[in-house]
Amino acid sequence: MSLRLRRHESVRDAIRRIGAKRIASAAQLIHGASQEGAGERIHQARKQLKRARALLRLVRPEVADECWSRVDRRLRKVARAVSAARDATVLIDTLRKLQERQALTSDSLTNLLSSVQRQQARVHADVLANHKDRRRLERALYEAARRVTRWTQLHRGWKAIVPGLRRIYAEAQAAAASLQHIPDCDDMTLHKARKRAQTLLHVLEFLRPVRPTYIGARIRALHDLADLLGKDHDLAVLEGTLRDAAAVRLTQAALQRLNRAVSAERRGLQHRASQLAEAVYAETEDAFVSQIHRRWKTWRGHRTRASEAVR
Repeated sequence: MSLRLRRHESVRDAIRRIGAKRIASAAQLIHGASQEGAGERIHQARKQLKRARALLRLVRPEVADECWSRVDRRLRKVARAVSAARDATVLIDTLRKLQERQALTSDSLTNLLSSVQRQQARVHADVLANHKDRRRLERALYEAARRVTRWTQLHRGWKAIVPGLRRIYAEAQAAAASLQHIPDCDDMTLHKARKRAQTLLHVLEFLRPVRPTYIGARIRALHDLADLLGKDHDLAVLEGTLRDAAAVRLTQAALQRLNRAVSAERRGLQHRASQLAEAVYAETEDAFVSQIHRRWKTWRGHRTRASEAVR
């Protein structure tokens, strides 16, 4: 089943169809999380959930609070579970990349990997290894998907998404404004800027068929920004792990060397993110929404004078 917005499909039908499909796909991936390749399955389930939650936020102003909370509560519960399992896997990848930059000796890497792999196994056992626990997560997702298909109160066209699109862009722009003062940003501020960028990215993925070239360029820029902030977040998680030197079994000299390397890497990532964010969010909220709206009218086939001018 296609997960793209179709030209003659109503927004209401597209949101319900694609949102429910992504949620159900996450449930299917979690079902197989005890099998070989569990790490990749968890990664893909997490991606499906992020895309689904971003898409549903696009119509949040259209949905009654009670209907929204019944779906959102279930999605948040599962997202927290799979994020905990995924973080341990990401730590291992981060360590290997640091070794490639010669920030780690072989002995130090071995000690750290041993510690992180134990953490990974513990988290996986707590969250996903038990069949009953997985079934609870699956049921929560299938119930959320079922409820999304019953969101019949949505408008059928542009009115369904414009308030949500405004809010999502404004929130992403506001979160990124802090990046212009990087030395004052704490980890939570950086993480928030990343999450807001990802939400806007996934919303634009939904709208991409409206004007693939224009929207595709915005998606690529947001992807680059989210990637920089994501790498910084992974290093922040590693820093938290390194604070317990006894647990990671590193000598003081090795710990200091690694911390210096992590700090230098983070400074570079944050500087690049700050510069990119300024360009990504250069447009005002009104200008951004108006650009999308003009392309929307052309794509939907309304031959107004304004839409012809855009062509």
